[in-house]
Amino acid sequence: MPKSSQPLSMNSGPRPAKPIDGRGDGAAWLILKVASAVAALEPGQVLEVWGSDPKLKSDLPLVLARHGCRLLEARQVQRGYRFLLVKPGRPRTGGEPFQTIGG
Repeated sequence: MPKSSQPLSMNSGPRPAKPIDGRGDGAAWLILKVASAVAALEPGQVLEVWGSDPKLKSDLPLVLARHGCRLLEARQVQRGYRFLLVKPGRPRTGGEPFQTIGG
C-alpha cells in the first residue's frame, strides 16, 4: 500500500520532534518503530505517529504506559489515525546552572 503524499505536520497543537508514518504497516510493526523512537526522545519531546491499523487504538496506549509516555492526542483522519505522544520530564533548556558535587 503506497504512503500518502499528505504533509505530516498539522498547524494545531504541539510541534512534533519527529514523525513516523506507519500507514499501511501492521500495528505490531508500527509499535516496534514507536518504541524505538520513544527511547531516543529527550524529555518533553513530542512524537507524531500516523497509522492505519485499527488495533493501534487499543494497543498503542498500553505500550506507551510501559515506556512512561503519555498520549496527548488520538485522532481519526481520512486514511487512518494520528497520535501525538510526549516523553515525560522537563525539557532541557541549556541555561541551567551546573550543580556541584559534594559541597
